[in-house]
Amino acid sequence: MKAALKFLSAILLVCFCVNLRAQTGPDIVWTINAHFEVVSGVAFSADSTRLCSGSPDHYWKVWLVPSADLVQSQFSLNVSHASIALSSNGSLLATGDDEGKTRVWEVSDATRLWIGGPDNRLVHSLAFSPDDALLAIGRSDAINIRYAANGLGIPFTELDQDIFGVCFSPDGKSLASANADHHASLWRVPEGTLVRDFVGHSNSVNSVDLSPDGKLLATASADDTARVWNVISAEPLVVMDGGGGTAKFTADGKYLFTLSDGTFKLWHVSSGTCVGSITNTGATTFDIARNGKYFAYGTGSGAVVLAQMPVVLDSITRAGNQTILKWQGGSGVYQLQSSTSLPGGTWQNVGSATTNTSATNIASSTLFFRVQNLPQP
Repeated sequence: MKAALKFLSAILLVCFCVNLRAQTGPDIVWTINAHFEVVSGVAFSADSTRLCSGSPDHYWKVWLVPSADLVQSQFSLNVSHASIALSSNGSLLATGDDEGKTRVWEVSDATRLWIGGPDNRLVHSLAFSPDDALLAIGRSDAINIRYAANGLGIPFTELDQDIFGVCFSPDGKSLASANADHHASLWRVPEGTLVRDFVGHSNSVNSVDLSPDGKLLATASADDTARVWNVISAEPLVVMDGGGGTAKFTADGKYLFTLSDGTFKLWHVSSGTCVGSITNTGATTFDIARNGKYFAYGTGSGAVVLAQMPVVLDSITRAGNQTILKWQGGSGVYQLQSSTSLPGGTWQNVGSATTNTSATNIASSTLFFRVQNLPQP
């Protein structure tokens, strides 16, 4: 069933310093009790029109975004789904199980196109290439690359270690991997040759993500840090303490979203500053839509949640007595408000509701501003 939309806001103090804070709770579009066990994976299609989920309860499901209309639901006896991925337009779905088997399905009629993989291996992560021609598989002993249409394999380096995450570069020519031996790696595709390693974590790397322009690599580790790296030099640019777990870039690449123990944190990529958190969600896994509007997560109780991206006040610039605010995220409809004091001050609307993501106002140094996220008409 659909949950009520929460009206949350980002608040900015306008003074001689800038304090950026994101909203404190998820702005939920809908919540569906989709599974009988923990949700092991959720994934958007690259066109952001579909969302899928998988679980050890043997089900995978696909919904339209944002309507929550169920596209397909499939039960597979004795198949415990451990990872899941959708092709660019959501027509193909890949699942990996706890016995090393990967399956690719036609979503429209739930036809299984192929099944492959060795026994007694865990498939941690799956990723379609940008053109949907290839499927990368991160297993408990290796990386596999297969043709998505027929499952035929392409030789790749055997690693003999857990590969917890895989991610294609935007041009599809490289693949990043999150490795159990405390580092991430970049591989040439489809040759499978190592380009470079990213060394610096003190525990296993749990996830990897490449920025939309392909210039940055994000890693999250069991050492409770997230890091952002220069892809060419493998130089660590920022370290985010408390960012362990899973990390993904926002659609514009300016922020990093991390999840650990049910808490989301939003970090500014250029500075490594945490600009806000969303706590007590029960989330076990998440994904971000590439259109920048939504993120989705699955919970330990089997729920799948679609939420608006947090509203974040990006920047403030001053020109004489004018203050220029810029923000992003949310539903796309906003109300800018101001107050002369925090806490307990009275908030006054500044202008009317708007779809703009910036505003210019005459303000003194004692004003606070916030942006409320409004429902779309």
